[in-house]
Amino acid sequence: PFLVAELGLEMIRGIQSQGAASAVKHYTIYSQNKGAREGPARVDPQVAPREAEDVHVYPFKRAFLEGKAMGAMSSYNDYDGVPVTGSHYWLTERLRHEFGFTGYVVSDSDAVEFIFNKHRVAADMKGAVREAAMAGMNVRCTFWPPDQYILPLRELVKEGTVPMQQIDHLVRDVLRTKFRLGLFDRPYVEPERADK
Repeated sequence: PFLVAELGLEMIRGIQSQGAASAVKHYTIYSQNKGAREGPARVDPQVAPREAEDVHVYPFKRAFLEGKAMGAMSSYNDYDGVPVTGSHYWLTERLRHEFGFTGYVVSDSDAVEFIFNKHRVAADMKGAVREAAMAGMNVRCTFWPPDQYILPLRELVKEGTVPMQQIDHLVRDVLRTKFRLGLFDRPYVEPERADK
């Protein structure tokens, strides 16, 4: 854990010194397989609380407290039966309040969908969207069309199930990061530098 944290800190500092946001992943307790099996097994880690804190959470804690990483990717897995991507405890209480994180959280590919179709703690995609938004996930990052997330989110806001204040918080985190990176002052990239 110490070596992982040290390597992570150097990567974060290196990336962010070049004017880009470093997004650490997969937060947290990811791919701790049961019986060395991958696939669906990786979403259900069997990790005791002390091992979770001392081995899995420790490098992330340092990445946010010391490295000031601007981004995070929430993991597919649950911990103690609660999917991390839909966990207010992991994405808000621990990440933002305890670790002082002020950046943005993106989901790992189908992590939002997994809330209902693998973890089965939401009845449908709309319920999964609500869980993720209320937990503090800012951006759904996947290979599917955005309407699968945006349309249920709009319905949830209209119904009052997701307060507009929560949407404001989620958008504010993304805009704050863009502001810190100077993207509003210098919105255009230099293509020749991008290849380098």
